[in-house]
Amino acid sequence: MSLQEYLGVGSIVATLLVGIISWVLSSYLTKKSLTKKKINYEIKLFPIISNNFVTRTSDSQIYFHDKLLTEPTLLAVDIINSGNAAIECPPIEIEAVGVYHSWYIENVPTAYAELWQLEKNDDHLCAINLKHINPGQVVEARFF
Repeated sequence: MSLQEYLGVGSIVATLLVGIISWVLSSYLTKKSLTKKKINYEIKLFPIISNNFVTRTSDSQIYFHDKLLTEPTLLAVDIINSGNAAIECPPIEIEAVGVYHSWYIENVPTAYAELWQLEKNDDHLCAINLKHINPGQVVEARFF
């Protein structure tokens, strides 16, 4: 093969490599630039006192504001913005059988006290009102 043939094959290979690299890079950047609004949640239920303790000491009783609590538990609901864009006013409601005696949001970031609130609708339904949640933020709602 002559020098001109090597240069011709080399330029074809270089053109193909540049095209493939450009295609991969542009598809990656396009995929990354698309906004994804995604919310995940995690729910955990924690008994305040173990059943072994209650059965061994049957004379123990727990009261909250003069109400006897037969099975005191803490319901922990974490709402996570796992997308790459902020979400405005997502419709979130928690429904559980039982009466909520107390509810709150843990670890509220500075300036979010007015943006993140819980609203109890009835004995079984509570709305988590989030006016704004950034990507990666976690709302830690707790119900007693």
